[in-house]
Amino acid sequence: MDFEMELIELVPELRAYSRRSTGSPDVANDLVQDTVVRALEKRSTFRPGTNLRAWAFTILRNIARDRGRQLGRRGPHFPIEVEDLCLASPPTQEKHLQHQDFARAFGRLPRQQRWILMRVGPDGESYDAVARRLGVAVGTVKSRVSRARANLRTIERRLERAH
Repeated sequence: MDFEMELIELVPELRAYSRRSTGSPDVANDLVQDTVVRALEKRSTFRPGTNLRAWAFTILRNIARDRGRQLGRRGPHFPIEVEDLCLASPPTQEKHLQHQDFARAFGRLPRQQRWILMRVGPDGESYDAVARRLGVAVGTVKSRVSRARANLRTIERRLERAH
């Protein structure tokens, strides 16, 4: 049997030994792949008639030791999943421009409409509380809020068309 075929037949044994040694299928597969590559590269150093299995396992152990020394120098390797990577921050220009457009449109509302939207919007007052403060019915407050929002959308559309 030729060298390559004998080496290929050893792969399952190399993999099993490597898995037991490392406890990780991924690391074991990497070690076996590196072992096969190195064996093929160093084929000229193998003496025909000697034990290929022992020679291949020696290569595997040497590669594993080299990696162990590298790990000691570099520290542990932690696999990083692509979804965990945050290589860049999301763009903020669009949000900033939207905020500017909204502020411009909001500033063009009549003062009373700005006031009512501020009360029931970010301040979070209830319609009932605003109605009591103004001395009007809750339905009146809801109607004023609705008109202010509609007016704000109209102003925003006009500003969009102007750009």
